[in-house]
Amino acid sequence: MTYHFDPQDTHVVIRLAGDVMGGPDFEPFLQRVEGLLARGHRSFVLDLSGARWINSTGLGILVTVFRRVQDAHGALAVCGANKRIRGIYYVAQLEKVFRAYDTVGEGVAAVTAA
Repeated sequence: MTYHFDPQDTHVVIRLAGDVMGGPDFEPFLQRVEGLLARGHRSFVLDLSGARWINSTGLGILVTVFRRVQDAHGALAVCGANKRIRGIYYVAQLEKVFRAYDTVGEGVAAVTAA
């Protein structure tokens, strides 16, 4: 898994790429999210358009980030997931936790309106 953070004035886009499966990248990734929350960022969009695959640990990453953002009274949207990842997302019933959007623009609109 690789990731890139793109903080804007009203939101932060987090682009995940490759196979989202946890591992050694998870702790620095979570620390970066927590640092942004500590600096006052509250609206996040997880862009999965560059991700090929996600496993249960990767789903756990999404839920962990969601909970950290929610605990800080923020908003999180997930967008850009391919058909394979969306299937896993829906089987895990994560649409009951947070909504998935097709594009970054739709995700940004959702979190900045919240």
